[in-house]
Amino acid sequence: MQTTAPAPAAARSAARPLEEALHTALRALDRRTPLAEAQIAVLEAALLLVRAGTEAACPPAERLELLGSALGAVRAAVQATSCTVVRARDELRRTSGDAPDQPTVPSRGTLRAPYERRTAHAR
Repeated sequence: MQTTAPAPAAARSAARPLEEALHTALRALDRRTPLAEAQIAVLEAALLLVRAGTEAACPPAERLELLGSALGAVRAAVQATSCTVVRARDELRRTSGDAPDQPTVPSRGTLRAPYERRTAHAR
């Protein structure tokens, strides 16, 4: 299915709401928190994808760069969201009293190779 590329004015108007939302998020959110970082990264990815899909005169190399940057932003959003989920789960466990106060992810000292774990239990 082939579609015609939108006119440059239409492309700019399609990106404008995302640009405004990203600008607002950058001013209002504290990027030091993973949830805010995820929100900003999703807006950045959306803007890059819109630009890559609507730039009629965009050279292939520039389009590829836009798509690669969008992929990087999506990866950052996934990572930041994962951190937010782990923190929220840990907080829920701490406040509900259902489980011991332990992090979801094992601490560095508890990470051992499978062989070391088997031999430690055998001792």
